[in-house]
Amino acid sequence: MAIAMRKTGLLVHVVLGKNTLDAIDAYLQERNDDSPWVFIQHGRTCAPPRRRSLSSEGYRRRKKGYGAQMGTGLVRKIVIRVAKSAGYNPKREFVSAHSFRHWHAQRLIRLGASIDQVQSVLGHARAQTTKDIYAPEPNVSQILQWEELIQGIE
Repeated sequence: MAIAMRKTGLLVHVVLGKNTLDAIDAYLQERNDDSPWVFIQHGRTCAPPRRRSLSSEGYRRRKKGYGAQMGTGLVRKIVIRVAKSAGYNPKREFVSAHSFRHWHAQRLIRLGASIDQVQSVLGHARAQTTKDIYAPEPNVSQILQWEELIQGIE
């Protein structure tokens, strides 16, 4: 699926597995509101409206309260809480939502995806940006596989 990045407006390609899509569908069904955001503010101070009277545009304009888009600070807190529960120490290890992006890009490159392909997934305007950040070193594991193929041919 392609989605537009809020920061740049460029399209990025997102691949979600069936289990993830099923979990998101179940969450949205349970939530039963018209908010256009997948992840929204909840909580005691964010009670849902009594009626589903807000339009999608009404939710879009909300800054606080039930149905408003989650801010980056809240996302950061959730990621750190989950990382701690998984045994990571955010004070020693780089833990953030953005670190998932780095891991994913580097994993794609190690598996042989081209810089252009990774650029498309990340939504960078220039391939050089992707290369500088995620692949400053050559993909050694891929080169070794190719060297084995070359030696097998000779």
